[in-house]
Amino acid sequence: MSESVLLLHADCINRWLSKERQQAMKIALRAVIDRGTTMLTNEIAAVDIVVKIVQMLKNCEFFNASKEAALTMKKNHELKADVVDGAFDKYDAVAVARTIKNSIRAAFHLLAHEPHKLLVGSAADEIALQNELNTIANDYFITPERRRHLNECDLRIVGAIVLDHQSFLAAAGSTGGTARKSRERVGDTIIIDVDLFANFDIVVV
Repeated sequence: MSESVLLLHADCINRWLSKERQQAMKIALRAVIDRGTTMLTNEIAAVDIVVKIVQMLKNCEFFNASKEAALTMKKNHELKADVVDGAFDKYDAVAVARTIKNSIRAAFHLLAHEPHKLLVGSAADEIALQNELNTIANDYFITPERRRHLNECDLRIVGAIVLDHQSFLAAAGSTGGTARKSRERVGDTIIIDVDLFANFDIVVV
């Protein structure tokens, strides 16, 4: 059995954070780390762990990935997520998702059950609905803090890397893109070998 490893990254804008929000963010990150550590101890597969970690990070409102995501020029949210499973050399992603509550779950669904590698826009939203993934209205993603900083340009990403007990590697990531981006923009953060790469030997983010 190899030594297991969990790495995560979760960018935020410090100037947005009051002392209270900083404390709440630390508590949220600790919960994410604890959950990932427990999954590693229980010998859960690397790809399942990275998906769960990113899902939890996306549910926090401190990061530009789901709650509090950046707004497009049309003042709506378009989210993206990707996951790579080094054990099976598989990669899948969704982009321009507007009604999927947690887009990493949709990317993972593609990886596990679908022949598609990348679905964009309404195609991503539709496959989530057809497979009973959690879908919501687009205004779910807005927060009071985001409303106060509508025009600030930021590109922040959440993600995770895991080496599991079988020495398999996996990585996952998600972002809301940059503020004031063009409608239906597909950035490089969901392009394989640009944002994420993993195989039996190496992982790159």
